[in-house]
Parts: sequence; structure tokens; C-alpha cells
Amino acid sequence: MHEQTTLNFFMSALTPNGFKDKFHTLEKLNSLYLLKGPAGSGKSTFIKKVSKLKNESKEHIHCSLDVNSLDALILNQSKTAVLDATPPHTFEPKMAGAFERVVSLYDFFDNIKLNSKKSEIERLCNLKSFYISRAQSFISAAGMLISSSESLSMRSVNREKLVNFISRLCLREIKKKKEFEPNEKVRYLSTLNKDGIFMFTDTATKLASKIYIVEDEIFGISSLIMMAVRKAALNAGYSIYTCLCPMSKTDKIDHIFIPQLSLGFMTSNKFHPILINNAKKIHTKRFKLDNADMYKMRSGFQLKAAKQLLLEAGENLSTALETHKNLENIYISSADFSSIENYTQSFLYSL
Repeated sequence: MHEQTTLNFFMSALTPNGFKDKFHTLEKLNSLYLLKGPAGSGKSTFIKKVSKLKNESKEHIHCSLDVNSLDALILNQSKTAVLDATPPHTFEPKMAGAFERVVSLYDFFDNIKLNSKKSEIERLCNLKSFYISRAQSFISAAGMLISSSESLSMRSVNREKLVNFISRLCLREIKKKKEFEPNEKVRYLSTLNKDGIFMFTDTATKLASKIYIVEDEIFGISSLIMMAVRKAALNAGYSIYTCLCPMSKTDKIDHIFIPQLSLGFMTSNKFHPILINNAKKIHTKRFKLDNADMYKMRSGFQLKAAKQLLLEAGENLSTALETHKNLENIYISSADFSSIENYTQSFLYSL
């Protein structure tokens, strides 16, 4: 991976178990700047300006509701992060000054003007919450069906053959390092929107020149492979990116990347098929038992229903995003952007 590479990830997701984020893992850094401000205050723009200023390897952490917006920036060499610390990913300082610094944008708004629009702001906030709650219900139902399908399909797997394959794969690809300094960064590589599952495949190709794609039509096999790869990589002393499945009820691993080996392992399935040139394919059909057809029809029905539920969830998230943008417009019309820009510039020069 190049020294100045920018990687794209998510660190939050609306999952079958509700909204989850992994921002607490940023406590391992040296310093953390917490951006506080209402919708439309320019938090994402603020983060993008910091990123443009810093010429080093970094991570752009995107908003799972709006992939064009940034929730955070992680600077790898500086070991510093700038984070949108407002709901739903609220982050409050524990060691203010020593570790976290709060950067407030609340003071640059005309509160009298906002107060005059209180009813409309309240209506839009409630409407946004309504559509996100509906999306959550559909995602939860889809998660139950996916989990049931996975459990059903795994009954048709030749586990002995699978375990032997995983052992050979890990021994061949993951050699033990001389230095033993393992490290794990937990991220999401994909999110749900109105068009289905959106994935940052460019991040995968930046992290790894050699990629194994597990074609997992039997949901569950890829998870076993990923867990074994994760364990082998950490035991061998490597730093890894562990990317979770946002549609899983159990924090199932979708992808593992080992940048020091330029090696990646990815899950491809009916919800997010992956096409990467020159990738090595692992077809899960090879691990089927003869009784596989007994479960295929029932499992297939559940996955088809889950896919329809996720499409419905995506439509509700799309409406929630549209509502959020209307809310942003109210705050934008009440903002003193000249003062915000001056404040932003003074902050940038202090970094």
C-alpha cells in the first residue's frame, strides 16, 4: 500500500440489531478531534478540508446513509482522527484536552431564525426517525431470514473437507513474522442504500494485489474461512483490516485484508457479488454433501424474501436521506458560513 493511499470505509451501519458503530476503537490513536454541530453545519466539508491538507496515508470514513458525506478522517502517520461526534454516532470526551478536543460549530447559527422554524425542524426530525425505524424493521426481518438460511445451508456442508482446506490455505498464505505486533482495525466495507448493497471495492484493490473471493452460495462457509484467516493472521503477528457484514445479526466477518502481505479474502454472494480482475475464486460448491438439494429450495426462498425486504429498507433509507437534506437546508439558511470558514481555517493552521 502506497504511503499516501486514501482508503474508503464505513465505521457504522444500520444492522439487524440496530445502529452500530466502531468509533470507540479510535481511542487507540494519539489524538481525536470531535466535531459538534447541527445538520448542515459543514462537518463533512470540514473533514474533507483537513484531509486535503494532510499529505499522508489516510482513511475516509463515509456516512452509511450518504456515501458522499464523511463521518471521519483517520490519519495513519499522525495517528489522529477527526470525527463527526453527533448522533447517531455520538462520541463524548473522556479525557478532554489530553486526548479529545471538542470542535463546536453550534455558535455560528442564527438561533432566533431557527426558533421561528422549530415546528418544521421537529417535523423533519420525527419524519427522518420514522423512516429509519421502518428501515430498521425490514433489515431486522431480513437478518433473521439470512441467519436461518445460513443455519439451514450449513447442514449440507462437508465440515471435515472444509476444515482441511482452510488449514492448507492458511499455512500456504500466512507465514509467521519475525516481529510479533498484531493489530486489528474493524471496519465495514459495504452499506445498504436504495439500490441494494454498496461496496468500496477500490479499497480492496488498494490493500491487496492478491485476493481470494469466496463465492458463498452456501451462506456460512465464508464466515468460517474468514474467522480462520483472522486467527491465523493475528497469531502470525500481522496488522489486519477486519470488515464485518452489516446485514449479520452476529458480527459475521465478510472480508479480511492483510496489507503487509498485500493479501485479501472477500465474500461474494447474491446480495453483493464481487468482480475483481485476476482474483482467485473459492467455490463453496466443492464442500457440499450429497444431501444439499434437501435444503437448497427452503434456503433459496428465505434469501429471496430477505433480498426483497432489503430493497424495501433501502427505499425507506432513501426517504430518510431526502428528509435529512431538507433539514440541512433549514440550518444552512441560518448559518454564518463566513465565520465558519474563518474558524475552519484557524483550526487547519493549528494542526
